[in-house]
Amino acid sequence: MPFDNMSEAQRFAVRLLHKPKLWLLLAVLNVMPVLNILALGYFARIAAELPQEPLPLRPLGRTFILGLKVLVTMFVYGILTIIVAVSVTVAVFSAAVPTALPVYNPTADLLIAVAAVTFAIVLIAVLGVPVALIVTARHGVLAALNPLNSWRIIRKVGIGEYLTYLLVILSFGLLSFLPSTAIVLLGLAGYVAVLIALVLAAPFVEAFLWYWGGLIVQRTESADEQ
Repeated sequence: MPFDNMSEAQRFAVRLLHKPKLWLLLAVLNVMPVLNILALGYFARIAAELPQEPLPLRPLGRTFILGLKVLVTMFVYGILTIIVAVSVTVAVFSAAVPTALPVYNPTADLLIAVAAVTFAIVLIAVLGVPVALIVTARHGVLAALNPLNSWRIIRKVGIGEYLTYLLVILSFGLLSFLPSTAIVLLGLAGYVAVLIALVLAAPFVEAFLWYWGGLIVQRTESADEQ
């Protein structure tokens, strides 16, 4: 079934709730500067190893280094997105002035075409970032920085499941706006309650998403080997 990966990831995330000490430790690490890299590395290890039961946090050094690697991949794709977004904006605005003139200017059309193509290429690359993070956990930063690797995996797993995966990530991301909504509707007490709930829920959500992503990558790689 196409969504067996999601069900299996959900079962794994529930097992994390059965280890309350580890669950609470990850929740605390998530909100601590620098140490949150350790939590990131832990979830990356889950995607890389796909254990049946939640892993211990140790070895701390290896876990922290893996978190740094994932952070590097996130940083590179983030910088790439910003650079291209600025470049596209400049190209479009530069083309806007000549196209407003009554005289035809082929340079303006060229700028717009280049901006459109560049935007499309980067959009495709950015949509593959969740897979790139999993590839980082399993194969390292260099493999993750090749967008073709991510899109080869997406094509094999099926665009339906991957779009579902992206929509679930987006849905959980939107939950980050709940505290600001709560303070308007419920006041300070509501804000604090919602914030604590989100902090406690975060390890479950991250374990679910990272394990699901790990299954997506692992099963496409297994298919390649057959």
